[in-house]
Amino acid sequence: MTKMIFSGAGAQSLAEDIAGASGIPLGRLDLHRFPDGETLFRILDTVENQDIFLVARLDNPDAKLLHVLMLANGFRQQGAKSVTLVSPYLPYMRQDIAFNPGEIVSAAAFAKLISHNFDRLITVDPHLHRYQTLDEVYEIPTYCVSADEPIAGWISSHSGKSMIVGPDIESEQWVRKIAGHLQAPYQTLRKIRRGDRDVEISLPDLTDFNEHTIVLVDDIISSGATMLQTVRRCHLAYPDAKILCCATHCLAAIEVLESFASEGVQAVAATETVLGPNSTIAIANQLSKAIIKSAGR
Repeated sequence: MTKMIFSGAGAQSLAEDIAGASGIPLGRLDLHRFPDGETLFRILDTVENQDIFLVARLDNPDAKLLHVLMLANGFRQQGAKSVTLVSPYLPYMRQDIAFNPGEIVSAAAFAKLISHNFDRLITVDPHLHRYQTLDEVYEIPTYCVSADEPIAGWISSHSGKSMIVGPDIESEQWVRKIAGHLQAPYQTLRKIRRGDRDVEISLPDLTDFNEHTIVLVDDIISSGATMLQTVRRCHLAYPDAKILCCATHCLAAIEVLESFASEGVQAVAATETVLGPNSTIAIANQLSKAIIKSAGR
């Protein structure tokens, strides 16, 4: 075996699951934090001539990225053949244009930083808006895993007849695939965003589907503004509707998740790309397949 998986940045359980699913050994690390806040990194397994896959959850990236970069450098110092970043949630994708003078286009800056420190990138449902693919900003091979099948499986186990609804045109790529797996109807709404928490949603006529559970699907739940506004519009128009919400990545604070319950949402679920109380949809099998595929490239 010339491949090894390591865990970085709060991803130990996910790395263990990926190792189990892929049959690739899980490497060992020892991290010691000094009183001054610096960290001593020690790699406990031989990585010379190995293809290394570093699994890291990079939500809250400003607090985690230095550790990931230090480990990548350490693997190279000890002779690793290649180092691949497995970042299920890929941060800094929303700022893909300078909206005001002086703003840094962080999507491009982050991509350059990762490209200069890793040989490959594996991620799940990246937030692509103005970019068509990650290849437009990353200088290394990238592999994008879709969470559509695991999410469709969750919906199937929680709902009978479903109407899959996306809150905006950007969500259509996920909504269409998930609806296809379920052989369910779907609608994509229109969104006008005036600020981080000021969102207006247009709602089509869903009266032909009044016996269906409305399942709101998006790639990210962060502030929750888009999803919550959609929930409220649905309840105004269809007060008796059963509503579920799911996303690939849930970055929302606990008080945001509590808001969904207070709005009558029966369940909110996301994949395990980000750790949280609602991250109940497993993604390790999909990531393990991407690792095996990328290693053969």
